Amino acid sequence: ILAIYLGLRAFGSAAGSALVATGRPRIHTWAWVAGYVVALTCLAFEYKNPSLNGVVWCLTGGIATVYLFLLLATAKLMPPTRTQLMVLGRRALGGVATIAVMGACRFLPLVDWGQLAVAASLGAPVHLFLMSKILGGHPFSISGIKEMIKKI
Repeated sequence: ILAIYLGLRAFGSAAGSALVATGRPRIHTWAWVAGYVVALTCLAFEYKNPSLNGVVWCLTGGIATVYLFLLLATAKLMPPTRTQLMVLGRRALGGVATIAVMGACRFLPLVDWGQLAVAASLGAPVHLFLMSKILGGHPFSISGIKEMIKKI
């Protein structure tokens, strides 16, 4: 659930900032209104038999609404070029692949804390490796990491 939230936040925050910077803060406000409506509606259904997992999904649904609203509004008002879409797609694919690797740790035959420890220890190196392949750097050298940072 956290990976979904963080993935959406990575793109949604940038989109929201772009809208505010270009003088469209009302769109940002309406995105948050929509997110609160979704989250509160979901929580109303969850109210009779609340569970931690259900509440977290309700809140994630609300924030997903905010960030998707911002992404769609930004794409409509400031359409990206084909080159920008290709770059975004490659980077998003790297993020999704990292999420998949970390999510797969949930199925390891370990207790929850063990699964979390494995996912946390694999996440950064896997992501660094994937992003280096996408950006054309060398993940395990200082010069390669500096090269990747320049491309970001």
